[in-house]
Amino acid sequence: MKILSLTSSEEQLMLVIWNLEAAFMKDIMTAYPEPKPHQNTVSTFLKILVEKNYLKIEKKGRIFKYIPKINFEDYRKFQLENLLEIFYHNDVDLLLKDLKVPEKAIEIEEKSIAEIIEETTQSNDEALQKDIEILDAQVLTLDTPSEKSGKKKKDKKEKEKKEKKKNNHKKSDS
Repeated sequence: MKILSLTSSEEQLMLVIWNLEAAFMKDIMTAYPEPKPHQNTVSTFLKILVEKNYLKIEKKGRIFKYIPKINFEDYRKFQLENLLEIFYHNDVDLLLKDLKVPEKAIEIEEKSIAEIIEETTQSNDEALQKDIEILDAQVLTLDTPSEKSGKKKKDKKEKEKKEKKKNNHKKSDS
């Protein structure tokens, strides 16, 4: 869906509606900042916004509910792209310079996204490999449940044998 430019008044009305998520005329008028325009003016702007495909209408009885068709994030991105194209001729570095973004942030921007992803993936893979090695070592040192119960039985039998020997030894001494 193609996004069209808005006038400042249309944009102000859309900001109200985006904040409300969906609204009736009464809600819009209540939320509209001072100085509030006349209700007929707002109604005209709403009609224009419907024609520009920013809003859709749901009829609820005799009144209309206005629902955004274009979300705020898409509009914000559209405006930023226009700003970059019109005022900076798509030169991101010039925009960042005007915004006084620190050099360090610009250096990070100069790295390709692929390099950043590669570095992140490598460090994640290394950490994961270390975790796997630690878990493997822990698993190897643990006895399985059947070995544990077998070991307990063996230990118990050895203890019983020692006690029998001890008792037999005591009996022979008497």
